[in-house]
Amino acid sequence: MLLFNTAISRNETDHRMNLKVAILLRTGLVFILIATLSTIAAMEITKNLLLSLGRKYVLEMLERRKDEASEKLLTQLKYALYLAENREIVEWVKNPVNTQPVIKLLKQIKEMTGNIDTFAVSEKERILWYNGVNTDILSREDHDDAWYWDALQSKEYMFNFDYNETLKSTKLWINHPVYVGNEKYGVVGTGVDYDLINSNLTDHFGKHHDTILHDENGIIKIHINPEYIDRTNIFQLYGMDQAVYKRVMKSVKIDSKKIETIFSDNVNTVVSVAWIPLIRWYLVTSISISEYRFEVFYPFLVLQLFSLLILSAILWRILKTLVFNPLEKISLHLKSISGFSSDHPIIMLENNEFAMVAETINTMQTGLHSYAESMNDLVLLRTTELEKANAELNKKTVYIENELNIAKKIQMAMIPDHEQCLAYAGLDIGFKYQAMEALGGDLFDIIRYGKNGYGFYIIDVCGHGVPASLITAMVKVSFNTHAKWGRSSSEIMGRVNREITELLTGTETYVTACYLSINLEEMTYQYSNAGHPPMLIYKNETGALVSEDLSGLFLNVNPDTVYEMKIGSIAVGDCFHLYTDGILEAWNDCGEMYGSRRLKQCIFDNRQSSAQESVEHLFQDVQSFVASEKQEDDQAVLFVKIL
Repeated sequence: MLLFNTAISRNETDHRMNLKVAILLRTGLVFILIATLSTIAAMEITKNLLLSLGRKYVLEMLERRKDEASEKLLTQLKYALYLAENREIVEWVKNPVNTQPVIKLLKQIKEMTGNIDTFAVSEKERILWYNGVNTDILSREDHDDAWYWDALQSKEYMFNFDYNETLKSTKLWINHPVYVGNEKYGVVGTGVDYDLINSNLTDHFGKHHDTILHDENGIIKIHINPEYIDRTNIFQLYGMDQAVYKRVMKSVKIDSKKIETIFSDNVNTVVSVAWIPLIRWYLVTSISISEYRFEVFYPFLVLQLFSLLILSAILWRILKTLVFNPLEKISLHLKSISGFSSDHPIIMLENNEFAMVAETINTMQTGLHSYAESMNDLVLLRTTELEKANAELNKKTVYIENELNIAKKIQMAMIPDHEQCLAYAGLDIGFKYQAMEALGGDLFDIIRYGKNGYGFYIIDVCGHGVPASLITAMVKVSFNTHAKWGRSSSEIMGRVNREITELLTGTETYVTACYLSINLEEMTYQYSNAGHPPMLIYKNETGALVSEDLSGLFLNVNPDTVYEMKIGSIAVGDCFHLYTDGILEAWNDCGEMYGSRRLKQCIFDNRQSSAQESVEHLFQDVQSFVASEKQEDDQAVLFVKIL
């Protein structure tokens, strides 16, 4: 009997062990299967998410890079154009005897900008003046000097990237020929470090992110790795289908505002492409998803493995409890976590351990319903608060828009009235102002002094919007205050500069301006310029269109600046033309700039028209040139004709 009972006890023990092993094996297999499937799903979700985020990122990054590069290139181009049309530069390339004014000008621009290098070369001497210092004599036999003869052969400006092996840096140069009439007598230009144009190459995606510039043949011109420059094409770098990529190149070149995104290396790399008309190269931003995906997934994998270990321990504890401990302990454990339930109550079973479990779950269900009702009340309260906040925001938006409209009306009131100008005997005056935003940074005005004296000025504040409009108002008050006493144009410009420099202390804003004084009794004029595009004069007696280009630093640079003054005689039929750089720097969709030559031609063609008719013809010509291309600068014109 004892042996029989012992045998039964042994069989029960074996049965329990077999049940334990069976449960553990089956649970383990299910656990492993779920872990494997979840890992695969997580990797696929990570891949798709990275592809979507990568495409969005490269689009946004490329658009920002394009705008930043274009803005910085345009600033550099302004200085190159200023050097090419500067009167002192033009006189020097014709006869490079007195170099001091050129040295001073190059050093001033370098000191004022800080990061823009300048140079000038006269064809008669071929001496390279770099930032005002004599650095080299150019030679046709030197391959490194080929850029100079390339620039002499170009009609306007051209871009040149130069990698310095010694400094391990790349500079972007803008080379512009200097014209004397229709002949080229030298080359001037500006240069900046490429890193200033294309900063933060790696951004969020670190080493897996690339920003590249390549030409129309796909040859890489700019890359963070200098070994690729002029040695590798974009197709080799990314292993892309040439035919597909060339179609993308053609598409973005036709529409310079367009950005295309494609995938390469079997959808492992996201590539965005844009066309920059200013330099006639392609800008490319890419992200390597295949390399970055593992780095993103690796922390998730570690976390998942850690979670699986914790879940295994919990599962082992639960199984141990289910197998070896009474089922009522499960009921007590479930009661300790009441508050979680399904939507439907569990039917009570017989009076056993499972009935206790069912009772506990029903209790949890009741708690969940109560919690859900509380959450609904909270959501309703938050929704009401959000609606109230949104209404307040809309109210503030309307208020701001009304304020801007009032400010715009005030600014337009500062511009002369056409009816008022009709009362100026002996003068035919035409003008027009077109702002790119609600508030602009351009302004002009007419001041009458003495019996037959008239003052005309036009200004251009760097920037747009509210800050620029406030500064224009300050400059207007200053000019009107000092000009009404009939002082010389040089003295007026100096007083305004000192006053504006004092008012704008601590700011980096600069202002360009020119001032014209006409005395109808003496039939003379005075003219001074502060970094503004040169005034154009049509002389009726000779039929010539003359450019009055005087050198002078911008306002708010140096309070002690002494401005030059041009004095000349006037005659009936003469016409004076003042304008801002928004006219010259109007761009079309081919990446071409309106420029001074088109401006002069339009003025000359309409020389017999009235002043206002000539102004309207000019704006029509500019609009016809740019077509549908959006402009980024204000445009102002003031023409004065002697009757």
